[in-house]
Amino acid sequence: MYEFDFHAPRTWQEAFSLLDTPRAQVIAGGTDLIPLLRSQEAQPRLLIDLHRLPDLQYIQRDDGRVQIGAMATHADLAGSALCATCAPALMQAARSIGSPQIRNRGTLGGNIVTASPAGDTLPPLLALSAMVTLVSKKGQRRLPLEQLLAGPGETTLADGEILASIEFPSPPEDADSAFLKIGRRNAVAISVASVAVVLCVEEGVLRSVRVAAGAVAPRAVRCRTAEQLLEGSPLNEDTLLTAASAMQAEIEPITDLRASAHYRRIAAGALLKRAVVQAAQLGQARQNSQARD
Repeated sequence: MYEFDFHAPRTWQEAFSLLDTPRAQVIAGGTDLIPLLRSQEAQPRLLIDLHRLPDLQYIQRDDGRVQIGAMATHADLAGSALCATCAPALMQAARSIGSPQIRNRGTLGGNIVTASPAGDTLPPLLALSAMVTLVSKKGQRRLPLEQLLAGPGETTLADGEILASIEFPSPPEDADSAFLKIGRRNAVAISVASVAVVLCVEEGVLRSVRVAAGAVAPRAVRCRTAEQLLEGSPLNEDTLLTAASAMQAEIEPITDLRASAHYRRIAAGALLKRAVVQAAQLGQARQNSQARD
């Protein structure tokens, strides 16, 4: 590993000033960046650690919205009672990431800004209609997460901007969600394909459906054709097959060392069917529990 300077600012003003340094780069958990430093694929002159900046590690609900600080770790999300209630898919995704060491160190903000097509938290956040808040010395701006993701390892972050927080509307009480992924092994696996769904089931009919997928396109994507076919349709095998076929047509998988494009299409369709059923079953279990209470 080559030499570089390292600073951990305690104020936003100090962080913004450091970002003016040529080849400055922000580091959060470092689980993606450290391997790149070791291989010298990343060669910053200055690393700016965000851990000492105030108010970046939280998970809370306020005014009907779930708000998450960019430095919240995957372990925070995996153990969050709020996520378990409002965003099971995001909690499931966080639990699927890496090893306990990675989950304790890696952050939601880092997973987003790395912008890997296989980033596990991205499909649930897209399905939840997440917004991000970006801050710089010029102020702040909010935009949909979908507009932040530009391509493999690419975002629309401007020079000098830092991802500060993520938020999404608290889903209706009758909404449920699920996240599923497939990899080449059962643990510590990079996704070959992943799918997240958010939906309601009303008298056997699917409502308020949102679908997103990862590792099957240049970036994590919403699958709007599949959403439209599921919306208002009965929850049955024909509906699931039609939606799965639609998803397979709208994604853009590649062939690489982990899987072929053909396999990824098949996997994505299968994961969609399973995720819809899992979310519906979660909703039914919740209704049964409420009835017993």
